[in-house]
Amino acid sequence: MKTSLTGLPGDWVGLSSEACENNWTGIGCNIANTTIIGINLPNQGIIGNIASSFNGTNLINLSTLDISYNGLYTGDPGVDSFITGLQPAWKDTQVVAPFDLSASVLDPNTVWLFWTNEYGSALSLTYDVLYSLTSGGPYSPWPSTAVSGDSAVLTGLSAGTAYYFILNTTSIDVPAVTSASSEVSAITSPGTASGATQDTDNPEACYIATAAYGSYLDPHVQSLRDFRDKYLMKTAFGRELVGLYYRTSPPVAELISRHESARTAMRVALTPVVYGVKYPVLGFAMVIGSGSLGAAWLRRRRKNRSQA
Repeated sequence: MKTSLTGLPGDWVGLSSEACENNWTGIGCNIANTTIIGINLPNQGIIGNIASSFNGTNLINLSTLDISYNGLYTGDPGVDSFITGLQPAWKDTQVVAPFDLSASVLDPNTVWLFWTNEYGSALSLTYDVLYSLTSGGPYSPWPSTAVSGDSAVLTGLSAGTAYYFILNTTSIDVPAVTSASSEVSAITSPGTASGATQDTDNPEACYIATAAYGSYLDPHVQSLRDFRDKYLMKTAFGRELVGLYYRTSPPVAELISRHESARTAMRVALTPVVYGVKYPVLGFAMVIGSGSLGAAWLRRRRKNRSQA
């Protein structure tokens, strides 16, 4: 019994008669049983790249389609357009691993993995990081890196070592499908990370902000992490800045955490930054306002000196 949209003999060229005559699962045909008019294959555990011949030329009479809750994808614009015309949100219910998994070395012991995914937006997706010291595996799970977002920071790596990573993508909504990404590699730099205070139990740490606000769960710290993930890590220059921060901030954070006055001063210093990333207009106004107050204070101070 054939239920797959991929790997069919001859793909979908001239298969209407075969599919109809043999009563393929999920295939609906016309009264004469000669041409496919409907495909109903939701939640069948079907995975893979949809055949390029799955299009309006070979399935000219297809009028209904449901391939929800599977692991199907396509890189063919013609196939994508054909399917979207019949089932507009089909990608939103597919469990498919990201195609653009990337890695950036932040310091000798830390690697940042980041990705985007155009599939599965209507699902609760979970990404599990697997690693190997050999290209092609075998892979082992990286501890505590099951994430639902679009990035993961891996700490505690060995300096000067080549690592190979993949993402296993799953969803509780489609338990029959597991999708693995292509492999990405990263070679950690030699040496040791600057400072010995990195919170290796917390891969999402923003060290200075965490020290200032007392917890990495503080909403202010979360705003800064969101800005880092959504904007800085999307560009090479931004990743360089993040890497510099991770290399230099731990000793500063340790010093701040020991003194309440330093924590207070840092919170004041970070306020316009936090509001700037969370509320750009308000943050800009605060910067302008602070600058205006500072300029007014300087003018008044100069005036008092000239009158003395």
